Parts: sequence; C-alpha cells; structure tokens
Amino acid sequence: MFKKVLIGIIIGSVILSAIFYCQYYYDTYIDKDETIITGINSNITSLASKNISNEIVVTNGQNRDLLLKQYDTKTKKWKTTKTYKLNNKPKQNIKIEYPNNWKKTNSTKWKIEIKEGKTVLPYQSKKIDINTTNRQELSLEAKSAIIMEYETGQIYYQKDIDKKRSIASTTKIMTCLVAIENSNLNDKVRISSEAVTTHLSRLRGVGDQVKLKDLLYDAMLSSDNGAAVAIAQHTGKTLKGFSKMVNKRIQEIELKNTRFTNPAGFTADYHYSTAKDLATFTRVAYSNKTLRKIVKTPSYSFTTLRKHNSYQCNNTNKLLKEIPGVTGMKTGTTYAAGKCFICTYTHNKKTYITVVLGSSENGRWKDTRKLIDYINKYC
Repeated sequence: MFKKVLIGIIIGSVILSAIFYCQYYYDTYIDKDETIITGINSNITSLASKNISNEIVVTNGQNRDLLLKQYDTKTKKWKTTKTYKLNNKPKQNIKIEYPNNWKKTNSTKWKIEIKEGKTVLPYQSKKIDINTTNRQELSLEAKSAIIMEYETGQIYYQKDIDKKRSIASTTKIMTCLVAIENSNLNDKVRISSEAVTTHLSRLRGVGDQVKLKDLLYDAMLSSDNGAAVAIAQHTGKTLKGFSKMVNKRIQEIELKNTRFTNPAGFTADYHYSTAKDLATFTRVAYSNKTLRKIVKTPSYSFTTLRKHNSYQCNNTNKLLKEIPGVTGMKTGTTYAAGKCFICTYTHNKKTYITVVLGSSENGRWKDTRKLIDYINKYC
C-alpha cells in the first residue's frame, strides 16, 4: 500500500513539474512576438576601395539595441563593433554600415544580434561573410582579369570580370573537358576533311585515325584547331551536336554569361564568356584528373594509327617552366579576343586560378606575373 502511495506521489510531482515547465516555456517564448529582420546580405564581395552598407528592415524592434558583431580570429570571440538604437515602431529601416576592419584581410565574419525584450524574442542572424578584393590595385594591360581560389571560388582580385568577351582558344578547356566526360581516352578518332582544312590545323591525312587522348594533348598544348574539331565531331557526332553538349554543361555549372558555338574558339557573335565565368569553369575542369595531368605537361609526342604521321606538341604556357607553382592552363589568341591566358598556380598548399583577357603578347605574361605576385603577398 505504501509503495502505491509513494509511486502516486512521484507521478503527481512529475506531472506538476511538467505543467509548471510548459507554463514557463509558454510565458517565456511562445507568448512573445518574433523579432524579424529582412534584407540582410549574407555573402558580400567588395573592392577594398569601396565602403559596404546594407539596408535592412527590422520588425518588432521595441526600443532595443541592434548589435553588429565581428568574429575575432585571434581571441575566437565575437566583438561588438557598432550599436544601432531601435525605435518602438512595428517596422524600422536601418542602414548597416560596416567598419573598415574588413579591408585589412581577405575575409571576415559578421553577425547581427538583438537581445530579448519583455514581449519579444531575441534575434541572431546567420553568419555574414565579407570577402575583400583588390587590396592592392594593379596596373594591368588586360581588359578583364580575376584571381579565384580553386577550392572555394573566393575572388581575391577583379577587373571588369562580368564583361562578355571573345575568349579565343581558352575555349578548348571546355571542349576537352566535355570530351573527357563523355568519351573514352582510347577511342579511335577518324580525322575528317573539316578537321584537316580548318584554320591553323596541324592535322594532315584525311581518314587517318588518332587516339582521343593524343588529340586532347594536341588541342591543349599546341592549341591545334584541327584537333579541337576532330574531338568535337567524335564526341558530339556533329559540331552542332557537340555545341549542344557544351552549352548543356555550361548551364549545369550555372554560367549565365557564357555561350559556346565552336570547339576551337573562333570569333563568333554567340561565342563568348567572361573572366569570372572562365575562372568558374576552370574550377570544374581542374578537378578532372586527366585534364589536370595534360595541362601540366611541357611537351608530348604521338603517332597516328593508320598513316603513322608523327606530331610533337609543345605547351604554349611559357610560365609552366619559368615560375614554380604554375601547373597549367591555356592560352588563347584572336584579333577580337586579343591575347588571353588562364593560369593555375599553387601557393601555400592552395590552388588559385588567374584569368587575363584582352591583353597583348607580352602583356598577358606580365599581367599574370602581377596576379601571381598578388597571390604571394595577400593570399
């Protein structure tokens, strides 16, 4: 009998505790209005020469303090950098102005906090990332240029990176990646008359057969237009079919300012890209082990399968042997595009992609060296 009474007392105590807790939780949280903030830009990339501000709308400010906090990487703590006094209006517009601390480093983390009020809940934003570019301005001949980190896609330097431009033979990065993804390296490719007669083709012997792998080296190292045509015809059955494949891949990567119409990079109204899009595509291409191996090769030779013609391919990337850490990628030249160069460079165990478009012959190498110096100094 005593045991039953004791059990009843315990159960009753548990039930009463649960009731009191639920009432406390309701009074503390559920019965309070929510603090809402809209318009926060959580991912900001800005030139160091600019100032950053963000217009936000606060609902239920209730005369509290809005705190702008920066994460201190040394102390590993959040530090309040600015305080904004909110009013009692249902909605209030606030212009957040970020202190210039963000200009001193490549990336900083921030957040917005509002403490709990009598009738409103507390608020804490998601992490706000600010990425700083152009901590030093460079005198470049190129019309467009960019430094992008391979792993993260973070931009460290930019010059007119969203301007659509002709891209010449940097196109062949797209051509070769799509071929590798959709064909076998040991495929035997028949050389068509179009591949032989295309402008600046190195191929000879209509009807000859070449391994796809050999054509990839020829296209990427020697920048052979004929090899690019042969690769496209084999992979897409027709040049038009191949263009559809590449444009589909471009859409998958979500490149909004890039269009592909031919595998060699000939100037055309609907064949273009931007420095930013090219760097983004190069991130995808460089993740392919086969292509990464090809672009770091100084020279390569092969013999065709049927007519036994021999070819020597020398890499047009002159920085490959001159600068330690350079691991690829591709040159490009047309009258409309000027001299172009995409480069992959490793520094402090990280890989960076540089793009220069619309430069001169000497300019593209000087520009790239300046971008590499920037990486060495600031990254």
